[in-house]
Amino acid sequence: MLSAVTASQQPAAVAAAGSMDSELGCASDWEPSCTRAQLALDPADLVWKLTVPDLPAGTYEFKAALNRSWDELRGRRGFPRRQHRL
Repeated sequence: MLSAVTASQQPAAVAAAGSMDSELGCASDWEPSCTRAQLALDPADLVWKLTVPDLPAGTYEFKAALNRSWDELRGRRGFPRRQHRL
């Protein structure tokens, strides 16, 4: 989950770019531009969310890539080089 204080502080897009992207239907893993890896901003609480009901059991890693590219990303604890683990 990623959030910001106001709607104006939100990026244009947030992707869960990671090792599960091919399972989501992307051409390959670690694709920040893949439409299926994009989170949706919930206007009620300003939290970016992605629901994946059919993700096969396993261990996956991802980074929150902003604006469909690797130009800006958020890894574990805010460090760009650390991945989040599912």
